[in-house]
Amino acid sequence: MFKIIGIAFCSAMLSILLKKSNQEFALAVTIVTSVLIFTMIFNMLKDVFVQIKAIAGLGGVDLSYLGIIIKVVSIAYLSEYASAVLEDAGESAIAKKVELAGKSIIFFMALPIIESLFKLIIALF
Repeated sequence: MFKIIGIAFCSAMLSILLKKSNQEFALAVTIVTSVLIFTMIFNMLKDVFVQIKAIAGLGGVDLSYLGIIIKVVSIAYLSEYASAVLEDAGESAIAKKVELAGKSIIFFMALPIIESLFKLIIALF
């Protein structure tokens, strides 16, 4: 976490300095920093997903549902992250479209879980 904070602070200071003289470079610094931080976060999350899969295997959870849940969470983080970067770039209209796309994809990916849930409820009655 300290690495991420250090990179973020250095990038923010550099971006602030560059905004006065060259807005394009300031935006480039912001985007490159965002990609770098996202890459660092993704590398950390890979280990978390491996552990979640191991825990689900111990509990007898259907791994196909676990895969869907991991994908849904990943899409939520990705769309939020992309939206924030676009907002920083001054493209709030595009950012809102990315959020809408993320929510739509999450809904469609969750349909098999919703279907299973309804089947379970119907079987109980």
